[in-house]
This record gives sequence, C-alpha cells and structure tokens, in this order.
Amino acid sequence: MSITEILVILATLLGGLALFLYGMKVLSGGLQALAGVKLRGLLGRLTRNRVGAWGAGGFLGLLVHSGPGIVMVVGFVDAGLLTLTAAMPLVLGINLGTTLSMQVFAFSIGPLCHVAIAVGLLLMLAGRRESIRNIGSMLVGFGLLFLGMETMSKAIVPLKDAGVFTSFLAQADGTTFIGTLTGLMFAAAITAIIQSSGATIGMLFALASAGVFTDITQAFPLVLGAHIGTCVTGLFGSLGTHIEARRTAVAHLLFNIIGALLAAAMTPVYVEMLHWIGGDLVRQIANAHTLVQLISGLLMLPLTGPYARLVRWVTPSRSGPAPRSFLDERYLDTPEMAIVAVMQETRRMTALARKMFRQAMGALVERTPETSAIVSREEASVDLLKDAINDYLLLVGRRRLSRRQAILLQYLQRTVVDIERIGDHAESLFEVLSEKEDRHIWFDDESMHLLVQQYRRVDEILALVVDSLDPARSEFGECARKVIEAREAYQTQSLRTRDMYQDHVLSRRADAISGILYSNILNIMDRIVHHSRNIARVENEPLFRLKLYKIERRSGRERRPAQPIGKGIRVDPSLFATDDIDLEIRLAGQVQLKPPEKPRS
Repeated sequence: MSITEILVILATLLGGLALFLYGMKVLSGGLQALAGVKLRGLLGRLTRNRVGAWGAGGFLGLLVHSGPGIVMVVGFVDAGLLTLTAAMPLVLGINLGTTLSMQVFAFSIGPLCHVAIAVGLLLMLAGRRESIRNIGSMLVGFGLLFLGMETMSKAIVPLKDAGVFTSFLAQADGTTFIGTLTGLMFAAAITAIIQSSGATIGMLFALASAGVFTDITQAFPLVLGAHIGTCVTGLFGSLGTHIEARRTAVAHLLFNIIGALLAAAMTPVYVEMLHWIGGDLVRQIANAHTLVQLISGLLMLPLTGPYARLVRWVTPSRSGPAPRSFLDERYLDTPEMAIVAVMQETRRMTALARKMFRQAMGALVERTPETSAIVSREEASVDLLKDAINDYLLLVGRRRLSRRQAILLQYLQRTVVDIERIGDHAESLFEVLSEKEDRHIWFDDESMHLLVQQYRRVDEILALVVDSLDPARSEFGECARKVIEAREAYQTQSLRTRDMYQDHVLSRRADAISGILYSNILNIMDRIVHHSRNIARVENEPLFRLKLYKIERRSGRERRPAQPIGKGIRVDPSLFATDDIDLEIRLAGQVQLKPPEKPRS
C-alpha cells in the first residue's frame, strides 16, 4: 500500500469521524431545543429523590451525552441550584443515558442515512413551526451520524486487509491483564483528545462492522477506556467554578475510574453475560457500554451521600461553604415565605453580577485565561439563576395570593431581568477590555484615573442594590432613593469624563480607536447604572414591601387561572402590516454616493 493510498484512507477516516461528531452535535442540539424549558424543570423537581434524579440524569445524558451533560450539572452546582450530594444521582444517570443513545446508533441503518438527511433538511427549510424545524435538525444529525460511521467502516477495510490492526489487537487483548490495561489507557487517551465517548464507541462500531474485531474481549477494554476519557470535558468545564462544582467533575472522574477498574477485574463475568444476551458484535459493544454503567450506577446509587463525603475528603479546600439556593418548593404553601426566598435568591444573583463586574474591570490591569473562564462561567450562572427564579415565581403565582403579593411577583420578575442584563453588560465589558489589550491600546494617566473613579461609583451603586434587596428591611424606598441619588451623581461625572476624552481626541493626545474603546467602556457602565436605577424605581413602588408577620400564613389550594369573558375584541390585521416600513427602507437607500475625488497634484 503506497503512502498516497494510506493518506487518502486516513483522510477518509478522519472525515467520517468529523461527520459523526458533527452529527452528534446537531442531533443533541435539536433534542435540547425540542425539550426546552421542560428539561431544566425536570432536573429541578426530581433531584430530591435519588431514583428520580437518576432517571432525570439518564434523560439528560440521552439528549446531550455525558461530556456536555456533566458540564450542565457543574453549572447547576456552581450556581448553587444543586448540592454535590444532589448532583451525584444526576451524574450516574448521565453516564447511563449516554449509553442508551449509543444503543440506537448500533442499529444497522446506514443505507437510510441519506434519506434522513434529505427529509430533515426539508423540514428545517420548509417547517413553519419551531418544533418541526427542531425535528428536522434531529433527523439531519441522525443521518450525518450514521453517514460518518459508514464512511469510517469503509475506510477501515483496506487497513484491516493490510494487517495494520493485527499488532495492536494482540497488545490490547482483554483476556490478559497487560492487554486490558493497554486497551483501557489507549481508549482513554483517544477519548480525552476528541472529548467524546460517543465518538470512540462509534469508531468501535465501525471497526466491528469492518471485521477488525472478532470477539467482544478485544473491544471490552476500549469501551472501559472511553468511560474514563470522556471525563476530561467535565474537568475542563469546571475551570473557574466554585470548589463544589469542581468536586462534581472530580466525582464523575473517580466514579468512572472505579467502575472501569471493577469491570476490568470482572471481564470474564461481563463477557459471559454479553454472550448470553446475544446479538452481533456491534450490538455486544453497545450492550457492554450500557451494562457497565448500569451495574456501576446501581452499586453507587445507595451510597451517593458517603461518596460525596469521600470526594470532599479527596479534594480538600479552604474555600468557604458552597452557595446554596434559597428556592425551595416546600415554601410554596406559604407565599410570603416563598417571596422572601425569591428576594434572597435575587440578592444572591445581584451579588454575583457585581462580582462579575469587578472581575471584568480587573482586565483593565491584567487579563488572564482564568479570568476569561471565570467571567464566562459566572455569566452562565446568572442566566441559570434568572431561569430558576422565573420558574419559581410562576409556581408561587399559582397559589392564592393577596393583591400586594401578586403585584410584588411582577416587580421581582422585572428586577431579575435587569440583574441578568447587568451580568450581560459585565461580560461585554470584559470583551471590550480584552480587545483593548489585543490592540495594544493604552490610556494616559488622567484618563485611567477618571475611569477608575467611574468604576468605583458603579461598584458602589451595585453594592447599594445588593443591600437594598435584603428582605429583613422594613423600608425598601430609602435604599432605592440612595441608588437613584448615586446614579445622578454618576451621570454628571460620566458626561464630564466623556467631554474630557473627547478633548483628548480633538487635541491629538488620543487616536480615534482609543476614543471608540474608551466610549464603549463608559457606555457599558452607563447601561449597568441604568439597570440599577430601574431596580431602584421598582423598589420605590408602594406595593414593593413585605409583611413578615404573614410569613407563616398558608395559602390553601392553588387558584384556578382566570377565564376570559366572551371571545375578546377583534383586531384588524392591517395594524401590523409592514409594507409602509419596507417602502421607507427602500426610499432611504436611494441616496447616491459619489466616489471620492482624486487629490489634485
């Protein structure tokens, strides 16, 4: 076999792997979009019960596979929405759910992959509903996945005939200790590089289809290695998170290592079970993938509490206790207590947004890859908290509420939206300051001094907002007025700072690009202060108050939703016509621009 032929085969093999990975990504994206908010609600409601959480984790693993699924759970723990102990059954379920999805891919339906891609693309392009387009995306991903496996299988056949795999299979034989260890470490390394156990198992399917494997003992160590290698995704996803979130990723790694070593020690037992279950070699690989995670999960599920303590002992830390969510469904029967819990969670969310702002402004002095990961992770935590608080508010809203409580829920929802926008602006601020460093732009001492002063004013305003959301306060209006007064002082100084730097640009002490970036930084600070003022205005409303003496008063049964009276008014559809706007746009584009004149010599 010539070098050219080998290169062509390797390119085909890598192309098939790329198709498989991309198909898996598209399929998972379509499944997540189709599940939508129900997925997050399912995880939130089932984590109290171990078996329920295990099933919820299995559903999550079925949708997104183990790597991205563990990253999602790490995010929940980092946001304080889950404890380490509550996350353990989810981790076990995610591992099992990933194997169930590979059971589907073990079916020999490669010739139908082109039909799936064609039908899926048609649904994506012609579907009028979002759900139809999501189903089309799933079909396209499904077809690409099988097309990738079929491409890899065809590329492997010439290599198999040339005897390329003979020496490797002799060294990775699962019937010996050295062979098992070799195959396990090799598959773990490959999976860690491509960060997908599904891709590794897919390659094993392709090797089995091409006739490279003749018995399950040859593939079994590679399956176990894939279980370990996939943990790299969760470890990378935990960078920059709280210690409990990092422990979640470590718990995933330790669980898969222990499970793989136990399965390796019990290889003869597993092989007998797989032969008894039956099926072709591809199906046996899929069954081995599922069987190991099923047995390991069943053994570990009753021990999640002690296992969490073991993980904490293995990963000691001087950090304080992990943040805990105040949202508890047990408060729902006492609406005033539930509202207090929402306000406490909102305050925690505001403190996190303030922390993001301070970390983003730290890039003015020094930017590190760790800071970038932390800001990105905490922005995701702010988004998770927003969704969790909104879901909880909807649950509270279904109870029997007083008029004050009903309006207060609306105020809190508006507050949460403003806080989430503050987090978004903090992330944008970090991006602008990163661009400043990438372009090697420096501000003079006077400009830096004024910028730092403005930063301190914004930070003080955010501190006032955090303090104002303390539910122990009897009067929220006083704190709100302090925020509004601080905002007015900030705005006056912001205009002076802008005028000063504009003079620098006019006098050529600063160039245009510096002026743009300086203005962008001030614009983002202005928006953060604007959202802080919005929160203060809501807090200044007469109905934004708590009655703590009612905190234990129960609401009784849920209120039925109000029914509309009659059929409602009819609205003329022409009210929403856009033809006149399209005409304005076309007329706006009629300005003829002349080419610049050549300079005279």
